[in-house]
Amino acid sequence: ELLLSASFDGTAQIWNGRTGVADGEPMNHGDMVYDAVWSDDSSLVLTYGRSGTARLWDAASSRPLGEPLSHCGRVDGAVFLRGRPVVATCSRDGTARLWTVPAPVTTLAHQVSEQTSVMTGMELGDDDVVVRLLDVSEWRSRRDALETARGTTGP
Repeated sequence: ELLLSASFDGTAQIWNGRTGVADGEPMNHGDMVYDAVWSDDSSLVLTYGRSGTARLWDAASSRPLGEPLSHCGRVDGAVFLRGRPVVATCSRDGTARLWTVPAPVTTLAHQVSEQTSVMTGMELGDDDVVVRLLDVSEWRSRRDALETARGTTGP
């Protein structure tokens, strides 16, 4: 069983309810988080607070999805609309807004990574920080594999 917490330190955290151990990295909202809520299927987390924003997060990776959902005043409430890909927020600025939840990406992450490395001749290292240049033979091999997967051939 997973639990979700919100904190005035600017983070939300998913916890293992049996062990009390944090499950993944904290979701760093950036300012006081008044609340954090799960989507119907628990794949997304919605945080909101004093910063004047709500944020959508991928629960599995603790990474933000898209840009912050911004208001001109602090956000006092946010919910997922049941059964719909929509979030509703309300703010101290007197507004309530509806936001469309982005559809999940259907392309596998490794396919995007391969396409990017072929287009740029570079790839991210295992730590997602260091960029490594591909040598010519490695680039050609990846290009050929990508073209074969697409059903096209290169020179």
